[in-house]
Amino acid sequence: MLGFHIDFNTAHFNPQYLRKWLRQLADLGYDTIVWELEDYVRWDICPETASAEALSKIEFTAILDYSRSLGLKNIPLLQCLAHSEYVLKHEKHYHLSEKPGSLSSYCPRNEKVHQFLTAWISEYLEVFHDAEYFHLGCDEAFKLGKECPSCSTFILEHSKSELVVTHINRLAAILLKRQITPIIWADMVLTHHESINLLSRDIMLFDWRYEIYRGNGKVWGWDEVGGRLYTGETIPENIKKTFMKWLYPLGDELAREPEPFYTADYLKEMGFKVVTCPTASCYQDNVFAPRNFMHIANIFDSTRKGNTLEGSVVTSWTVHLFPYELQFPAIAAAKYALNNDYSLEAFQVEFSKYFFGLANNDFFIAAGLLSKNCLFSYGGTLGFGKFTRPAESGHIKRILARELEANRLDANIENCRSRKQEYGQAKIMFEQLLNQELLNRDLVEKWLLAARNLENRANVSLLILQMRKADSSMDTLRPGNDEITAVLSELRLLKQLTEEMYQSISMPQRREEIIGWIFNAVEEELAGYINIKGK
Repeated sequence: MLGFHIDFNTAHFNPQYLRKWLRQLADLGYDTIVWELEDYVRWDICPETASAEALSKIEFTAILDYSRSLGLKNIPLLQCLAHSEYVLKHEKHYHLSEKPGSLSSYCPRNEKVHQFLTAWISEYLEVFHDAEYFHLGCDEAFKLGKECPSCSTFILEHSKSELVVTHINRLAAILLKRQITPIIWADMVLTHHESINLLSRDIMLFDWRYEIYRGNGKVWGWDEVGGRLYTGETIPENIKKTFMKWLYPLGDELAREPEPFYTADYLKEMGFKVVTCPTASCYQDNVFAPRNFMHIANIFDSTRKGNTLEGSVVTSWTVHLFPYELQFPAIAAAKYALNNDYSLEAFQVEFSKYFFGLANNDFFIAAGLLSKNCLFSYGGTLGFGKFTRPAESGHIKRILARELEANRLDANIENCRSRKQEYGQAKIMFEQLLNQELLNRDLVEKWLLAARNLENRANVSLLILQMRKADSSMDTLRPGNDEITAVLSELRLLKQLTEEMYQSISMPQRREEIIGWIFNAVEEELAGYINIKGK
């Protein structure tokens, strides 16, 4: 399996854009699409959860038919534990949550949840009528048992591991009766592995992790709050105790690096079919461009690992907003990774030559200059997330208050200055590339727009930080109105250009929301400073 995951949590793709990328993915050697639909389709069982621009089942079936015509297999993904905000935010479905009104997770001890999901799986299978696999989600339910008396009691009497496994096995049984292979994300099983022997071996595990690749000496360790990266020297004893054999298959002598994909080896030895899942877009990417080379390295090594297992699926999380064009080098890397004649360096040379007609590495150098964040360039500081709501009023001021309290204003100011230089250098390099004879110019034009946006966002962040510092220190000069007006005017121009870019990508209402998430909070904050006289 070489699959690609299409996520509709945030992106409501224009159907024509979807068809374009399905064709591109097939050309790049992908054979499978994992469809995480969320509110993109109107379902009979819960029509109130559909977005205003949702497709009918008939309209979406036409897209699936096109996917099949390209030789692609289609796998539905229905989240059956956490990440069901689009359902649980509706009062009609409050009773399905661990805590009424909470968006964190379905209650796995609630029989009505099982009935609801059973019916919904059946409706999904009417649309995905030839499905060989069905992905049940079940990842990142880290609050499980903390909000529900029934779940917490079960955990005390048994374990959180058994709570998760019991829920998954019940849903998997529905699919197995239809000769369909159930799939889940592997993280909850890896976090709570005490009852792993109770989990059906007929379930396929998608083992995802995004910051890992060979040569950096780090591994991911899962824990109750999600986990973190560790070097060999810092791996906790409880993780070593469980996974030592797979972390250090050749022993942990000095200079041996831990195996970054040890969890896949562990799950395979436990008797599961395992698919590795790297990513082209994930947490801490900024809203304008990805951490390009990190994703390429992750995809390269993870896909090669998957080739020794059941395959790989490249994920792409649209909550980070930038379009597939800006993920294209990483998406293309999977095909090259399967050819052992290519190293990471050889891939960059071949990609630059084949897709741009370039005989140098300038594209990758320029893209790399956009990989680091300034304060207001990513979702965590812009105040939106998978719940797809605009930032709350006063969000920017709360972020500034947090940074002031932590004594980080000066550090953020210096970071913004450094990023501004890097973004500006990238902008010049992309402009120089566009002055050459170039293939696929539209890809480079989108990277240039990202560079312009980031350079402006560094300026915006600097001004906002300087104004906050001036408020807290009588010795600090405020930026003048002329400077603020110039940066604000550029931001509004870039907002218009970015919206134009999204016209062929997103449905109109979601396009307006995306532009709002990217720009509105900082625009409103900056506009509020115009009438404040500089000292």
